[in-house]
Amino acid sequence: MNEIKLGDVAIIRVEEMHGPIMPAEAFFPTMPAEAWQRHESGTT
Repeated sequence: MNEIKLGDVAIIRVEEMHGPIMPAEAFFPTMPAEAWQRHESGTT
């Protein structure tokens, strides 16, 4: 949780999720495996 204070006002960020919640292949089941392999470094 992050907090920033601006005078008397506090802005608080609550992170609901962190990290992958399921494999990318589950979100895009029709995407060919070759497409994931080409961009693997940007999806992990």
